[in-house]
Amino acid sequence: MLTNYHISREVELNGDDIINYYNEIKETLVKNEIYKKAKDYSKTRSDLNHYFEVRRLLVERQEPNMKIN
Repeated sequence: MLTNYHISREVELNGDDIINYYNEIKETLVKNEIYKKAKDYSKTRSDLNHYFEVRRLLVERQEPNMKIN
């Protein structure tokens, strides 16, 4: 484990460099949020599919002539 670890370097950045750096950080954070939302959607969709399947099985058990697609 590193403690009191610090790297200091002087870098001259012009306005375009700062904007590009900012945009790169922003893009990385946006991609991460999109990934998280996609994973949440996938999980929610999977849960809904399983709940629907349980419901279908229960209805078919209670009413054998009734089929749910």
